[in-house]
Amino acid sequence: MRQTLLIADKGKTAVRIAKAAADLGWHSFISREVLEERPAGRPRADADRVLRAAARAGADHVHPGRGALSLDAHFVRRCAQAGLTVIGPPPDVLKIINDRGHVRALAGAVGVPVAPGPSGPVSWEDAGAFLSSLRGQAMLLRPVSHRRRPKTYVIRDAAGLRQARARLDGRLDGRLDRAGAASAEAGVRVEEFVEHARRVEVQTAGDGRLVAHLWERQPFRGGTRPPGWLAPAADLPASTRFLLLDAALRLADALAYPGVGTMTFLLSPTRRFFLTGIDPRLHSGHFVTERLAGLDLFATQLRLARGDRIGDLGLEEHLRPSLPLPDGTATVTKGPCRPRTHHRRSSS
Repeated sequence: MRQTLLIADKGKTAVRIAKAAADLGWHSFISREVLEERPAGRPRADADRVLRAAARAGADHVHPGRGALSLDAHFVRRCAQAGLTVIGPPPDVLKIINDRGHVRALAGAVGVPVAPGPSGPVSWEDAGAFLSSLRGQAMLLRPVSHRRRPKTYVIRDAAGLRQARARLDGRLDGRLDRAGAASAEAGVRVEEFVEHARRVEVQTAGDGRLVAHLWERQPFRGGTRPPGWLAPAADLPASTRFLLLDAALRLADALAYPGVGTMTFLLSPTRRFFLTGIDPRLHSGHFVTERLAGLDLFATQLRLARGDRIGDLGLEEHLRPSLPLPDGTATVTKGPCRPRTHHRRSSS
């Protein structure tokens, strides 16, 4: 039976999804109703419109793209009730990865380090006490917010903490829902700020039973806007790479992660690393991973959603964090690019 895919996104992302679907013999379409202009503050694609468009066209799969719907557990649950398969993790996994406290708890359970700090939200007074306990080290502060990535503040002293509180409290003038501000009653999340750290992302792919890695990548400035990407990460000893990939695989395995995911870490100058988040979406950095691994990640998403296993994708060796790197280094400094080699196809 030929799969029919509704693409709830536009632009280059939609083109890549449609190309991957065509390569696999799927029919795909984009609904104008789904993507018509929304009021400010509303998601690009509306859940009700997506469900109506899918029902009219007889779609059996929905790709939410890179928008807010890809993180919406309620939307994924509604799609399942309507008989639609969403390309991405199920609601129970989204519930965990959308909450920083849940992510920190998961990391602790599987022995993956996170930046030192309280496990949940604290009061402003407790935030001040935590800052004092750091003995001169800076603190990272995030408001408790409905937004997945609220604005963060680097706090170095008590004066900085007072200034951050004043800024957040000053937003409570009827714009709370739009700005995602936090009140003193809601509390804040705090953790030690890792000085001079660089971001390193590990790409994973899972079939619900086994999880493979596609090595790591890092952003770099290099005078480009947006930043360029490098894979594998620069100046990363083999022993650190092994620990980093192993940590990502343990996290994904604990979630029984289905689909393509990104585990994001901070790597300190002393080569200590800390988990900062888990993301189910494909962003700009995934292109460099495609070039390094010779794999189309959009096609990988679709194949995993239709039930292909890690073995079908030819990724059995990628279950090992000790897998040697391929020859060469992939660099992307702007725009999307196609993988250097074709994605692996099933024999069927």
